[in-house]
Amino acid sequence: MTWFTYVKVFAIAHLLSFCIATSQKPIGPDTNNQFTKLRQDNTACPSYGEAQWTGTVRVSEGHEIFYWYFDSRNDPKNDPVILYMSGGPGASSMNGAVAGLGPCSLNSSKDHTTTPNPWAWNRNASLLFIDQPSDTAQDFQQFLNIFFKDVFPDKYRLPLHIATASYGGHYGPVYLDYILRSRRYDSNFAFWGNIQSLILIDAVIDFTAQAAGAYATVCKDREEVGLLNATACESMARHLPEQLRLGRSCQNVYHGEECRTSYDFGQKYIHGPMNDLVEQHKVNLGNIKKGCDPRSEWPFCLPPGYVDVTEYFSQKRIKEAIGVPEPFVFRPVNLEMHLAFRNYGSPWNPTTKELAAVLDAYTEKPQLADIKVLVMNGKLDYVVNTAGNIWQYDRLEWAGLAEYQANTWRPLEDGMGVRGEWKATHDGRLAFVAIEDGGHFVTSEQKEGTFHIVQKWLEGQWHM
Repeated sequence: MTWFTYVKVFAIAHLLSFCIATSQKPIGPDTNNQFTKLRQDNTACPSYGEAQWTGTVRVSEGHEIFYWYFDSRNDPKNDPVILYMSGGPGASSMNGAVAGLGPCSLNSSKDHTTTPNPWAWNRNASLLFIDQPSDTAQDFQQFLNIFFKDVFPDKYRLPLHIATASYGGHYGPVYLDYILRSRRYDSNFAFWGNIQSLILIDAVIDFTAQAAGAYATVCKDREEVGLLNATACESMARHLPEQLRLGRSCQNVYHGEECRTSYDFGQKYIHGPMNDLVEQHKVNLGNIKKGCDPRSEWPFCLPPGYVDVTEYFSQKRIKEAIGVPEPFVFRPVNLEMHLAFRNYGSPWNPTTKELAAVLDAYTEKPQLADIKVLVMNGKLDYVVNTAGNIWQYDRLEWAGLAEYQANTWRPLEDGMGVRGEWKATHDGRLAFVAIEDGGHFVTSEQKEGTFHIVQKWLEGQWHM
């Protein structure tokens, strides 16, 4: 069972896909109002009375992106906007809207009722969920232009934060790097909104890192973790040097078979023992302290009590409320897009260079942008393990590497609603927060804590 099989299964269990991938011909700056905008009541996502809208934006011929926008509960005219997109590739973002950081929470898979989420990220920021910006950065940039110039022009100059999870570690850096390059060449399609940060949630930017952190995650305190035996851990340690060599080769080429070879080696020789436990329903890779829900079908493992939003969004009344035609079939993940990414080889390629370019954009003259990066990682996540991402960001080649690498970790302060550690640069350009008692879906498992972390980020307080 590969990492992407695991992610796909979680997506199928939790997510919805609204996107229809077709041709990528841009429709140009003159959009002729190629969007829909439907004011929502409390039917689909009852909250605390803040305004909300759903709709679509046509970003290329025959291709529309679904959005769900929620006003800030505080001061929507002046508060920042957080745009959230899931990973996959091809997964929907609707799980985040009703089972994570969004304004309401689905009570259970069968209950079909929701309650307001007191720790929603729109307490002090407006929230924008988009469903899969296709397979191009061009579509994402086009969406931003239309949404902030035509759909909600009053939001154009507000601070914008891009949040993304899991495989979103590929989306976020690549999309922002594309926007920066569009600005650099003064493209007519460049988005010049006020992008202030990228928030990466259990996000993978290079699969080598997940292999590098596997031993520390499950073997360092092997007896306490209680998953692998000594033989499995010894094998993992023995194969790690070759894994790192293959990872360096992938970084040098940055595309193609070298990266796929590195990924396949890791799946067999590093992650193999853990994948075997998943097939035996003995461990959940998203949270190594959890087992498998009885509803899981072999060889897949879903966490006990997982909330499946698919049935909720398949209801006729919900479809009508959010403006989706009744014949429309909700799909948890766009498998065509998922397979297209795999066939092209994109999932295996790192995005470290793009992320470094985003971090370094402030150094250019004239300045293209000043984008900071917040990394949040649940320490119980094996899929995108914290140890691996710590290893990764201590090696990310950008202007602030020396300072970030030299800084020491500090415990989270009291009152954060969660335990963990953090470190950052003095200017807060890069901050990393490692969260206790949270896994791959840390925004669902630690709602209060992740809210406080993000709130502090919006206030510019994560710096040393």
